[in-house]
Amino acid sequence: NKYFGRTLNQESFIDTIEDFFKSCNESTMEEERCIRSDIMTKVVATIEELITVLNKLETYRFYTASLLVTYDGDCGSSQNLQKSAQYDIRMIDFAHSTHKGLRDQDIHEGPDLGFIQGLKSLVRILEEIMQKHHQD
Repeated sequence: NKYFGRTLNQESFIDTIEDFFKSCNESTMEEERCIRSDIMTKVVATIEELITVLNKLETYRFYTASLLVTYDGDCGSSQNLQKSAQYDIRMIDFAHSTHKGLRDQDIHEGPDLGFIQGLKSLVRILEEIMQKHHQD
């Protein structure tokens, strides 16, 4: 089941991310403000910083770890959107993470390329969504 080169699951995942970053009721906002690109830009920058740090970590593996992204969705007026965008990103769910020195028999070499690839994919998706809304 492909849809424009993506599987339906990928498409619904991207739609979910896009919905998460949509601002207030679209009918009450100017068209270009329907997506919180101010927040998305900061999230992308933070994820890129995280990728830089992860590339320096030897032996760490973050199996089943997740990112928790929160932001202040109050956009009741144009002035609120002009405020400094309040957001936070946390890595969570470390139950299956490991690194050299823990009681894990497997010692991994180099950075966690799987987790880094996932973060890079998320950055690409966020940039695609922002580009789509910039063109609309």
